[in-house]
Amino acid sequence: MEKSELYQHQSQRLIFLGVTLFLLGLIVGLFVPIFANPRMGLSSHIEGVLNGILLIVLGLIWSRIDLSDRWLKINFWLAIYGTFANWFGILVAAIFNAGKMLNIAAQGKEGPVIAEAVVTFSLFSLSIAMIIVCMLTLVGLKRNLKTARKQLMTDKTRISVEINIKAPIEKVWECFTKPEHIINWNFASDDWHCPRAVNDLKPDGKFSWRMESKDGSMGFDFEGIYSEVREFEKIKYKLGDNREVEITFQSENNFTIITETFDAENVFSLEQQRQGWQSILNNFKKYVEGN
Repeated sequence: MEKSELYQHQSQRLIFLGVTLFLLGLIVGLFVPIFANPRMGLSSHIEGVLNGILLIVLGLIWSRIDLSDRWLKINFWLAIYGTFANWFGILVAAIFNAGKMLNIAAQGKEGPVIAEAVVTFSLFSLSIAMIIVCMLTLVGLKRNLKTARKQLMTDKTRISVEINIKAPIEKVWECFTKPEHIINWNFASDDWHCPRAVNDLKPDGKFSWRMESKDGSMGFDFEGIYSEVREFEKIKYKLGDNREVEITFQSENNFTIITETFDAENVFSLEQQRQGWQSILNNFKKYVEGN
């Protein structure tokens, strides 16, 4: 049986058994007054209902519990045993007025030896079983969370920013690609600057632009490798963290439209990234149109 089929099969059985146990709990509730120990009968009624709900919830989240097939089966059977043993053990105590170890609910009463043995074994064994179930479930959910985070990082979100510049495309291209121009506009705010830029504009060529605050308190190198270069049309490159960037240039009536589309990162919010890249484009527009 494949993993997905195992998940589905066990999930359906847990939900079915959960509803069954819920029903048994309700039925026990109808007979509470006639039990030898009504308080234990009420407890059995509550345990049946609550443990039934627990099995239903487990069934609903079962596919999110990332365990090996072996441990998944162990968790499955322990969950069933623990929940039904909880209901059944208390039911036996209610019928035979047993439950010596349940001082408060049993009111200090003691039933037949066999009944006491059943109740004691049920309580001890179900406690161990449910502790293991909780631990395995938590481990499985944590593993699933890690997998989901990795998947989230893999599923790339694309962000686009655009600017319309009043200048011919030839001038825009030169200002955008020549290091002597890049150092004059490649920063998002006036308290930052770009002290140096290296740009080997060709496929497999590398670029490195230093961006840092003017007071020297922080800075970083914006680096990557070009994958495609079409003069006056398109530039594509890959950054050091494997994010991809595509830049297109479009000429319209002595205006040039630049559109940058890039893979979002996982540190800053999408809006912060959009604003940062847009600010640099705004600075580029100001530089080109002012020179």
